[in-house]
Amino acid sequence: MRKGEIMQENKEYTILDLFNDTDKFNRIAGAYNDLSFESFDNQLKIIKEEFYEFHDGHATQDLVEICDGLIDTYITLFGYQRKLEEKYDIDFSAIMQKIAENNLSKFLPGDNSALVSETIAEYAKKGQYVTSGYNHEYNVFVIRDAVTKKVKKPINFVPVDITKEVLGE
Repeated sequence: MRKGEIMQENKEYTILDLFNDTDKFNRIAGAYNDLSFESFDNQLKIIKEEFYEFHDGHATQDLVEICDGLIDTYITLFGYQRKLEEKYDIDFSAIMQKIAENNLSKFLPGDNSALVSETIAEYAKKGQYVTSGYNHEYNVFVIRDAVTKKVKKPINFVPVDITKEVLGE
């Protein structure tokens, strides 16, 4: 990027480019100068506004509104994240990695069909109907809510602990 240019020009624009351009936008606008609770509260209101735009687009099946609202929601969330980093010196890189790795641990290795059956039985005891499928490409079982298709946690799932990354403890 040449000096004085506001946006990068890439052949393929990625989520990282969006994050960096959002950060640049917020720095130019002075968004990180006020890190009071009120400024976080105002940012949250903006996030909600953009999310509702996305939600409304979904409800009306308006693809233009969906895409615009979705990207604007990312942008406003990125702004909130950067404010947290500025105020509290939180290492979101480590947090993102830990959460991503933890999410991937929801999939059970292909040789663990007994745990799949146990997990399905445990959900059934709670009145929740789940199904299992097998992903041949990754050699893992996937347990899903039968209605929403949300990936569910196996019974041996260990939740992620990001306390150290957030609080420095």
